[in-house]
Amino acid sequence: MHASCLEVSALVTDAAAAAADDDSTAPSAANARIHVRKKHKPVGGSVKHPNQPKRTIYSPAALQATIALIHSTHAQQALASPSYSRGTGKSNHTKGGNDLHRALMKHDHDAITKCLQAARTCDDVNEAWSIVNALNRSGCTPLQVAISQSYDENMLKDILEAGGIHSIAAVSSMRWMATDYAKDNPRVPQGVVDDLQALQDAMVQATMTVRCACCRNVVKPANSFEMWIRAIKSDGESNRLCDALMCDTETIHLPRCYPCASPTTTPDSDGAIWPMEEALAALPPPAESESDARRRTAACPWLPRVDALRACRRLRSQCYHAFHETTKMRKEMSESLAVIEAWAMHGGGGGAAVEGDRKWRIVDLCSGRGLTASLLGVLRPRDVRLLAVDLLPERFVFTHHAYDNVTYRGETNINDDDFLHQLESWICGDGEDNRNKRSGNKSPRRGAFLGMHLCGELSVRAIDLFVATDAVETLVLCPCCLPPKEAYFNSASATHEQRRVFEAAPESRYRAWADYLSYWLQTSWSRRKDGRGDLDVKVYVEEAITSARNVVLVAHKKSPEPM
Repeated sequence: MHASCLEVSALVTDAAAAAADDDSTAPSAANARIHVRKKHKPVGGSVKHPNQPKRTIYSPAALQATIALIHSTHAQQALASPSYSRGTGKSNHTKGGNDLHRALMKHDHDAITKCLQAARTCDDVNEAWSIVNALNRSGCTPLQVAISQSYDENMLKDILEAGGIHSIAAVSSMRWMATDYAKDNPRVPQGVVDDLQALQDAMVQATMTVRCACCRNVVKPANSFEMWIRAIKSDGESNRLCDALMCDTETIHLPRCYPCASPTTTPDSDGAIWPMEEALAALPPPAESESDARRRTAACPWLPRVDALRACRRLRSQCYHAFHETTKMRKEMSESLAVIEAWAMHGGGGGAAVEGDRKWRIVDLCSGRGLTASLLGVLRPRDVRLLAVDLLPERFVFTHHAYDNVTYRGETNINDDDFLHQLESWICGDGEDNRNKRSGNKSPRRGAFLGMHLCGELSVRAIDLFVATDAVETLVLCPCCLPPKEAYFNSASATHEQRRVFEAAPESRYRAWADYLSYWLQTSWSRRKDGRGDLDVKVYVEEAITSARNVVLVAHKKSPEPM
């Protein structure tokens, strides 16, 4: 029988109190509650003395007793319950969170005491859970708020013993756990950080049944990717780009050249229906290079479909749970697949000449959470390496841990002066993320820039980077919003072509902006050409993109003709 939240919380308090009986330096559980009624001084407010004892939440014995309790059978059953897999029970996502969140933010110690006492005495498990483990709009628990507000170790202990121990390993919207907030706050003593880290590690290990084996975050039961697939199959929703990833997940029809040991149907003149796992094991691996892919496709036209099938099944694995949580799956998938198709057809596959099967090094500019890089990484796992760059910290990215041909570089500004040199080092080097290595040589590989919905002047920056380097031969750009009118189009230095964008009707301005970007690309190339060959530019509307901003610009540098 599962232990309730209140039972586990009582065990935590009892274990800490029992361990404290053997340690004269540890405050008792009863004394710990008295501390709540006093005004808590900020952690960094006192002057440290060289002989001052190390400040911790628990004594060593109490800490070990609490960790042992976390690993106990009763705790595991309670913490692995469906309510924990959802993150919280009845969470409050309003601006200020629940009453405990607000009291902690206001440093209202009487209100804090009242909330914690209510959590200890409440008979309703979900209500008690919602008091000390609820999330505010930032996804923070009361414990995380207390840490960020520099409450002392006594307050943190009170929250933990009132039931906050359950969310010691909860992940906020910042993708941080309690220990991350403690490490980020210089006013939190190292002893407190160490205690939180030990409790957090124990909780993660005890609740691995509801966590991802790759990143150790809690996996939400809702899977928008699977729901999207079911909607396509049941409702007949169709999209030319997205349909490429759709397949029957149980079986596949293979020709007679692959005799099956246990087909689900009797083989006929065309072949047999194979169980999926057997089929994927028998089929050849993904192509090693572009020419290999063309040869395979010419010999077996159905093999590209098998590669897409492999990608679809990989995207369904648990390691891609962050991708599964995408709220606008159909829109996001159509946008990323449109950029990938444009690169493959006009720059990276069908349209570009193969030069010794040089492997591609592709940079996903302003990649956000890395969806485009994730998809291309699974669709072309052997002949492509990708670098996704964005201002967003790496902890927000889609499953960067799930594959080895994609590198994510967070907190990177493409407007930095040194950015182009960093990219050239990555493209011309060994494909690793190396900020210090510089190379002025022409890339032995094929470089490409992908930019899905780059906002404002970021589209212009992507074009300038493409023109400025010889390491990149293909650009695929889908612009997004326009730059600010006052700063870009109405300035004294604005050109006639720039002003024409806002002179267009409001419904036509996006297409006018795309046409201006095409003009800017060709003008910039003609100024800096320097005998580098011609530039092939295509601009078209991709109807399969479900958003209104669906103009795709593809540019490919042609090698100069020999003299």
